[in-house]
Amino acid sequence: MPDTPPVTRATTLALAIAQAADPTTVREVEHPAFAGDAEAGGFAARYDQTLLVCGVDGGRSWSVDPCTDEGRRAAIEAYWRVARRRRERERTAIDPASLPATTRAAVDVVVAGLRSAADLHPVPLDEAGEPVDVARADATLVLLRRAMRPTAAVAAGASRDGGASTTRTPDGERPTARRPTQAQVLRAVARHEVLAQEPTSTAHPCPLCATPALGGPRYDRAVCDDCHERPRCVHGRAVGGANTGLGGGFVAHHRDDGSACETTQTHRVWIDGHPCHMDEARFGGVVVEALLPPAITLVRGDITREAVDAVVNAANTAMRGGGGVDGAIHRAGGPAVLADCIARFPRGLAVGDAGWTTAGDLPAHRVIHTVGPSWAAGERDRALLVSCYRRSLEVADEIGSRTLAFPLISAGVYAWPLADAAAAAVETLRATPSRVREVRIVAFSDEAAVAVGRALGAGGAAEG
Repeated sequence: MPDTPPVTRATTLALAIAQAADPTTVREVEHPAFAGDAEAGGFAARYDQTLLVCGVDGGRSWSVDPCTDEGRRAAIEAYWRVARRRRERERTAIDPASLPATTRAAVDVVVAGLRSAADLHPVPLDEAGEPVDVARADATLVLLRRAMRPTAAVAAGASRDGGASTTRTPDGERPTARRPTQAQVLRAVARHEVLAQEPTSTAHPCPLCATPALGGPRYDRAVCDDCHERPRCVHGRAVGGANTGLGGGFVAHHRDDGSACETTQTHRVWIDGHPCHMDEARFGGVVVEALLPPAITLVRGDITREAVDAVVNAANTAMRGGGGVDGAIHRAGGPAVLADCIARFPRGLAVGDAGWTTAGDLPAHRVIHTVGPSWAAGERDRALLVSCYRRSLEVADEIGSRTLAFPLISAGVYAWPLADAAAAAVETLRATPSRVREVRIVAFSDEAAVAVGRALGAGGAAEG
């Protein structure tokens, strides 16, 4: 295992300063007995509304600051008790054969310097003689890497969900530091009981680099720990996020000076030039998700029957209902849709723009209205048609919609040439990163279905 600087009062305060939204709030929390234990002790600091405890063994803990000396002392001593038990377990040799197959696979990956359990050859077998579940082994791998990350990364300001820096190659990860031995990795397993148990979660490949990442079904586009440390805001500055309190909330700050960042409002960040979304995780913490173009399917049918998060309405500038898809959605949604249009868009909506309302009686949860250009009226700027799809995806991101149903915008009474209307839809949706997972293009006629099918080509799936 690479040599790393010891955990000291100075490195603990440095980490607190690096992570604080307001560095002026950083204060040491003194506990002489804890600081004096050279094997299982450590140091503590508080900042913002957080209590940070750093153990000399490399362990760390973040919790909500109890705001009283007695409460802070109790929190430190609770951490200390766990650290002492962990130290005792570390002194007991672990037989790899006693570990679950998923843990053995994770240990082998770290020792070999690979990226994932999928890179192990031959593929290890589980207790039943079947190939090990790679997604579960990778979940243990992520936790194992967190347990072993160098203290140097901590002093440099890595967050609680970050990972050790690595150099990636097409063959997998190659750590920049000397790889640990099996005995060193097993000591890390001994320190953390959860690593010696069957994982309850699965990992997925990071959308940006394919390194295993944790996120669960809700955050299946979450980036890996290494990428989590590298977001930059629109101005190119390194940016981090934090919860604003025990009840959650989200605030973004620049890592260089702790100043507030507009990412708090926009949630948009970039990692190596790729757009991502940074926000509060559902049960606390901060999640960074890669934005990717949605999957597209073709549906021949009635858009008002689509049970999706949001249906897209091809509206007119007045936003008061009309013919074609617009009229069908208003009729199926009932008067609540029109009432919300009047309340939200008293002056209507511009061509190429989009906005949302309630869905009323529709099976969808929301209606996203967008105003397409009318070819028949001489509005033939294709950029306006492209904007309808892009703005609709942006609105969907704002309201958290993950599945959408689109009509073929402007291809009805607005008379946009059918083939180009289909091409504009498919090209734009395929080129626009978003949090939306699935888009259904609902064709209103056989001719429209054929046009969309041709635009999708071999990459599209069709539904009846």
